[in-house]
Amino acid sequence: MNSAVVTSAGPAAAQRHPSLLVSTRGRTLRALVVDADDAARHLTQGVLMRLGLEVVVAGSSDDAVTLARTERPDFILASIDDQHHEGFAAVDRVRALYPREHLPVLFITAGRADSELLDCHAHGGDVIRRPLSEALLRARLGAALRMRELHDTIAFQRDQLLRYQSNMQHDMDVAKLILGNFATEEALAAPNVSYLLRPMETLNGDFIMAARRPSGAQCFILGDFTGHGLPAAIGVLVVHGVFCSMVAKGFEIDVVAGEINRKMYELLPIDRFLSAVLIDLDPATGVLTIWNGGLPTVLVRAADGTVRERVPSGYVPLGILSQDQFSAQPTRINLAAGERVLAYSDGVIETLDPSGELFGQERLEACLERAPDNAVAAVAAALDGFRHGEAQRDDVSLLEIAQVPIEARADAVATLAGAPRHLARSWRLELVIDEAIIKSQDPITSLVGLADTLQGFGAHAADLYLVISALYIDAIDNGLLGLGDFDREAVGAANYFAERQARLDRLGAACIRIDLDHAPAASGGKLHVTVAHDGSARTVHTEDVTMFVHRRFRRGGSAAEAVARTLRRSDDGRSVSVTYAWQTPQAAHAD
Repeated sequence: MNSAVVTSAGPAAAQRHPSLLVSTRGRTLRALVVDADDAARHLTQGVLMRLGLEVVVAGSSDDAVTLARTERPDFILASIDDQHHEGFAAVDRVRALYPREHLPVLFITAGRADSELLDCHAHGGDVIRRPLSEALLRARLGAALRMRELHDTIAFQRDQLLRYQSNMQHDMDVAKLILGNFATEEALAAPNVSYLLRPMETLNGDFIMAARRPSGAQCFILGDFTGHGLPAAIGVLVVHGVFCSMVAKGFEIDVVAGEINRKMYELLPIDRFLSAVLIDLDPATGVLTIWNGGLPTVLVRAADGTVRERVPSGYVPLGILSQDQFSAQPTRINLAAGERVLAYSDGVIETLDPSGELFGQERLEACLERAPDNAVAAVAAALDGFRHGEAQRDDVSLLEIAQVPIEARADAVATLAGAPRHLARSWRLELVIDEAIIKSQDPITSLVGLADTLQGFGAHAADLYLVISALYIDAIDNGLLGLGDFDREAVGAANYFAERQARLDRLGAACIRIDLDHAPAASGGKLHVTVAHDGSARTVHTEDVTMFVHRRFRRGGSAAEAVARTLRRSDDGRSVSVTYAWQTPQAAHAD
């Protein structure tokens, strides 16, 4: 049997049936006829040519496959009058050559049995009976063409979607890499910290960040953005820049929360906001400060794992209110050695089991009581068991911070890396602070930042912050508020700060003056610090710098010892001066 290709050449056929001439590929449609009977094959070929089609004919499945490799058909018309074998075999083999394409099939038969019709449909084809009707064949081919065009459209859209998904995944991977470079793993790797982040997608709507203030306090933010993916990632970048820079400069978490809220309110769309918990723990004193805006209740646990205090959300999430509407008054608690604080996103308590039941607060707290020392791992295992293989439906995050025993507390102060950035210079700064600033702001962070800009103190900046802050706080607490006889150790930090705030609220006209006078020295420089107040107290309750630095920050060492011998009082104790002398091998070598 010889195979041949025949192309219709008559323009009359094209004019009679224009709808069948051109496919979506911009060429004349081609039909493959498979029929072992020469006469029947030529008859079918003639009908198709009159309809304006190119026709390729084959007498066997082998010929059909050979032709289909080079003459890609748009349709197959296969006879099944030869005991069904060749027609079905030819269709299956030709389709196997183009598995991603839709290749319409018409089976030609003279039979009438229902089983024959079922066999044809099982092989993915329609049926047309002999003798062939040109009108019926034209209608069937037109329907097949429309199905083919629909399939091609769907395939094209599928490919576009796959490319879009691939590009989107690439963008998300890049964003994830960038977020990883912004991560704060070093601060989160502290021995008293454990945490868990389980994203539902490549990019997490939940995040955890950590940083240290110059005073040594550990600061954390656990956040849950609306949505997932790239929009949440952009929000995380905004928060990261504000949180890490402000904490490193010494700002407390209520101020940090206010600035994050301002940035988000100004930069992000109205439907993007951040439920967050900010936590500040001073390992030296055990003072725990918490601000909760929109996240589940923060749990403070005793050493035996039981919950002794709860800090529910008291504020709306960040990014919703304008700055003049925003409030960030935190909660302060004394955390004893061995006690822990646990914060978590709503993805924890809203985890569902296969029946749709929530994990819930009760199960969470029961799990914590069974695992006093390793809550994060215990909760993670409990969530896995509760889901019973059910897919995770939200991001899950947990953060636990423990207060370490006194004997295990290392120096918690994070110093700025590196030596002073240039040789000592002569300069002087004077800052006058009135009662409005005393009540509402921490000016020492900005003052030390400005001094560091002028001199570039490097690693000494953290020590200077401690010394100046201790003098400033002492001037407020003892000089202006008269808290010298109020024993913080005896009443506890929470009561002390409550009393301090009450006295601040009642404070009338007041002034504190801070003078920084810097001069070069033989091996570095000397900074003379004077802090004076106009309060009624005649004596600042400070015997020496070593004692008040240790009392305020539970830290002695070089910062206190370097200035202890230089303490000078004047104006009946309302003015205190110290000198901080810093040295650098580079400066000595330059001299």
